[in-house]
Amino acid sequence: MSNSLPIHLNFAALMCSRLCHDLVGPVGAVANGAELLAEGGQDMLDDATSLISNSAGQAVRRLRFYRIAFGASGAASIGWAEALQTTSALLEDHKTELKLDGNEIPGEGGESLGILIKVALNAILMVSAGIPRGGVMSVQLRGDQSSPHITIEATGSIAKMDENGLDALHLGQSGAADLQGIDARAAQSFLLGQLAHSAGLVVAVAENGPERLIVEVNPAS
Repeated sequence: MSNSLPIHLNFAALMCSRLCHDLVGPVGAVANGAELLAEGGQDMLDDATSLISNSAGQAVRRLRFYRIAFGASGAASIGWAEALQTTSALLEDHKTELKLDGNEIPGEGGESLGILIKVALNAILMVSAGIPRGGVMSVQLRGDQSSPHITIEATGSIAKMDENGLDALHLGQSGAADLQGIDARAAQSFLLGQLAHSAGLVVAVAENGPERLIVEVNPAS
């Protein structure tokens, strides 16, 4: 029996690992808050309630974002407004302010709009990982659904894209049929590359550090 899994199963496993990693912190904090309530009584009530409330809110914000960016539910039916509002709420947890220049890219809707929204959200998520101490991110939406142009600029005290993530992005955009050593952390960048490739788009890094990142999404030439 072969020990290797098909690429779609390997990728599913990597994304599950990524999601579990991102959610275990806030969910675990909720559990810790519940233990404080059980063991500390009235003296610990305020601290425990605050911990549970903040951590549960963080988990919900992540899940709402992941449902749109990663999930099978139709991003097109959600639309730009809800998708960007959900993204802004997620970035607040990363101490990053989201500024929008253009609230949507107009078009006919349908599946292609859903993929375009997913590309935008995954590109924003990839860039946010490059400013681990937070900062300011501006997103410019231009063009229309048939010829979209997205520019994401992020500034922070530290700004540097992860090299493994960039390699995964390029591999995904190439339409590669294997994962070539991609780990769970880089799986989301591979997904972004695959989504862009399927939509006829190219995600390119125009500037990479030390205090500013610029990523552009444009139609493939």
